[in-house]
Amino acid sequence: IFKALFNEGENPAQSIWGLIHPQITAVSKQLFLDGHYANAACDAFIEINDRVKKLYKKITPTASKIPDGDAAMTSVFSANNPLLKVCDISTESGQNEQKGVMFMLQGAMSALRNPKAHANIKLTAEDAMRRIMFASMLMYKIDEAVKYSSVQE
Repeated sequence: IFKALFNEGENPAQSIWGLIHPQITAVSKQLFLDGHYANAACDAFIEINDRVKKLYKKITPTASKIPDGDAAMTSVFSANNPLLKVCDISTESGQNEQKGVMFMLQGAMSALRNPKAHANIKLTAEDAMRRIMFASMLMYKIDEAVKYSSVQE
């Protein structure tokens, strides 16, 4: 896997980066390849936060304040009154999925973005890549919610 991370070969889609969300790749790949693992992982979650804040502003243009971090995730993906729905929330299963995505995003902001924002931390390449892959999965979930909710970015 690590050979693929550092050497894409002739077909980039066959590398691990071909599986990572394009927005996450854009902000994290070069940092990772240059050995800045903590920054690469942190920037992936900053990108998620920035996107959700932009979506909040797009959906609620008259809002006087845009929430940040876990508050933004809770507001946009609320289990009870979401601005973006990840699926049909009229069923118990749908409500559970909505709530789960909200909690994953909220937790990512608190547990994975904030520590780097408040202190210099060191990450191994392996830990950074696990975080980048998780951020990528979350970004794809946001894609699904944008599509399901028919929001134009």
